[in-house]
Amino acid sequence: MAHKKFKFIGLGVFVVFALIVFVTLKFDLYYKVTYKEVPHDKAIAYAKQMIGYSMMVERAVNKMLENGIDETQLCFDYDGIGKNTDYFEHDACMDPKNQVFWFDGGQIAYQFPGHPDAHDPVHHTGRSYKRWWFNAAMPVHNIGTEQPELLMSVNYLKKEVCLAINELLGITPEDEDIPSDTSSRPSLEAVKFHGIFGEPLENIIGDEAASLDGRHTACRRTGENYQFFHVLIAR
Repeated sequence: MAHKKFKFIGLGVFVVFALIVFVTLKFDLYYKVTYKEVPHDKAIAYAKQMIGYSMMVERAVNKMLENGIDETQLCFDYDGIGKNTDYFEHDACMDPKNQVFWFDGGQIAYQFPGHPDAHDPVHHTGRSYKRWWFNAAMPVHNIGTEQPELLMSVNYLKKEVCLAINELLGITPEDEDIPSDTSSRPSLEAVKFHGIFGEPLENIIGDEAASLDGRHTACRRTGENYQFFHVLIAR
């Protein structure tokens, strides 16, 4: 009797596991099939929005620094917009004048990066999918010293949009493709800016692709991810 019960439980576990695998593969296939290539004119428009907005954030940050806000007090939290909005909260966020996306701070509104069609749906479960990411754990090659910069970036873009970004910036690799560049991945906490700058890494952004050397703004391929990045503070 116990033997039959054990077999029943084992079969139940197998069925649940099989269902999980089926659902996962089904959704993965769905997002691959529904991928829509972005026309060049739209890709350029989405690229202009991301580049323009990143420059707007940089100006806001510089204005706050000029007004006496220390770089470690900068707050990129944006409560009320989407889920997991506490990614960038830290103690300095309690003071409104430290908040980049607030009237008393940077005086700019938070905008989502580009159009929804600019993002690759295959990576829809990524923690930084369709959101700006702010970190101070990675240096950029030949920007300032080899200390980590303060960066804003967006991951999981479609290739067409990444190509459009580099086209607007005059970045033309020899193979006319997207620069391939792999950087070290710090811990999850390290890549969320909480007012602390990380330690220098041996592998840095832009040291593996000549067309990215000394670039404050660019789009690169790292693994299967097309990532746009912009330097807010060079160090």
